[in-house]
Parts: sequence; C-alpha cells; structure tokens
Amino acid sequence: MEAGEWDLAIMMRVKNNEKLADLITDKMLKLEGIEKTTTLIGFKAYSNYDLERMFSIGLD
Repeated sequence: MEAGEWDLAIMMRVKNNEKLADLITDKMLKLEGIEKTTTLIGFKAYSNYDLERMFSIGLD
C-alpha cells in the first residue's frame, strides 16, 4: 500500500556523507519491504527545539 510519492520520511544525523551512504546501502536497503530510497541532504543543522517547532506547526 502506498501513501504517496514517499511512504516514510526519516531524518538522520551522521558525521559525514560516507556514514549516510553506508547506512542506506548496507542497512536500509537490506530490510524486507524497502524497494528503493530517495536521499535528500540538508546542509544546515537545526537545534532540537527548532525541529520540534517545525514539526508541530498547527498542532496546538
């Protein structure tokens, strides 16, 4: 069952791009049910406070 273009969004923090590549190709793509991934990279880090505020917009 699909929910749209993306079924799941995951935010990860890694020390470098190689760690991200290892995590996706060596771990995630070996999980049953994952057929493909799309990786989007953000270059600016936000504090946990900012992330919580962004994801709770409209949820009072």
